[in-house]
Amino acid sequence: MRFFHIWLADPVAPEADDPDAWLASVPPEPAEPADCEPNHVKRWIAYRIATTSPGNANNNYRALSAWFNWLLAEEEIEHHPMARMKPPHIPDQPIPITPVEFIKQVLRNCQGRDFHSRRDEAIIRLIWDTGGRLSEIANIDMERDLDLTPSRRQCPRQRREMARTPL
Repeated sequence: MRFFHIWLADPVAPEADDPDAWLASVPPEPAEPADCEPNHVKRWIAYRIATTSPGNANNNYRALSAWFNWLLAEEEIEHHPMARMKPPHIPDQPIPITPVEFIKQVLRNCQGRDFHSRRDEAIIRLIWDTGGRLSEIANIDMERDLDLTPSRRQCPRQRREMARTPL
C-alpha cells in the first residue's frame, strides 16, 4: 500500500495522449484513508495497468482491497471505496511451444561420442520427455529419482523407463 500512498501524494500519469488531462481527473490527495474515493483507486489501478502488467495490477487491486477491508473491520473507515469495483481483467497468455524441428536441430549438435555431447543429449531428452522445469531437472538425485537398471519385476512405484525420444 506504500506505492498507493506515494502515488496519491504525487500522481504520475502513464504514457497517454494527454497526460495533463489524465492527471487533472485524479481527485486531490486524501488526508485520511476515510477520504479515499473510488476514483482514487480507479485512477491508480489504471496507472498500474499502463505501467506494469495486468497481473501485477490485479495483485495490487487485491492487496488494496484487503487493506480497505481491514480498515473497515477496525472501523477506521465507514465505507469501502472499492465496494462496487471489479478487479482488472488478466488476459490469457498462451505458453509458446518449442517446435519439434528446433529440438531436432539442437540434438543434431549433440551428436558426438565424447562425454559432453552425450551429457547434453541426455539432458535435452530428459527435459523433452518429462517436460520438467529447470529446477526439477537440476535437482534430480540419480540414485533416488532415476532407475537406470533394466528390470521386469513390478515395483510398488512404477518408474518410467525412458526410451529414445521419437522425433
